[in-house]
Amino acid sequence: MKIIIDTREQTPLLFESFKDVEIERGTLKTGDYALFGAENKICIERKSTSDFLGSITQGRARFERELERMQAFEFRYVLIEQSIEAILLHAVIHTRIYPNSIIGTMVAWEARWGVHFWALPDRKTMEQFIYRIFLNYIKNEKKKESKYDF
Repeated sequence: MKIIIDTREQTPLLFESFKDVEIERGTLKTGDYALFGAENKICIERKSTSDFLGSITQGRARFERELERMQAFEFRYVLIEQSIEAILLHAVIHTRIYPNSIIGTMVAWEARWGVHFWALPDRKTMEQFIYRIFLNYIKNEKKKESKYDF
């Protein structure tokens, strides 16, 4: 499996615990992580807590344009590197964003744009999640191909 990581990704995931993963840095038009050969099928955007909260407030218009660009992909994910409880606590302590506004925004964006939002507690869990998204895609593509073998 070859994973393409956008060159603008500042703290990229390394996938070191996966022996079958090869990493390549490249420029992705949308998103931070892509599966080689399926760059136009799966879009994964990774956000830190502060980046995500900024996307709800002052960066909202820019982020919504990104969500609109993600419509070109069959599978769309925004992965936030923190548990939902920690995101909400961070918001209460460091911002003026109400927790119900955060959850409401995530639900509204998911309904409007068809993008799946996942709050994952740490980098290892995020690596596992991305790996499984890509592995599932590969397995399903192989099943489709074998249906037509004669």
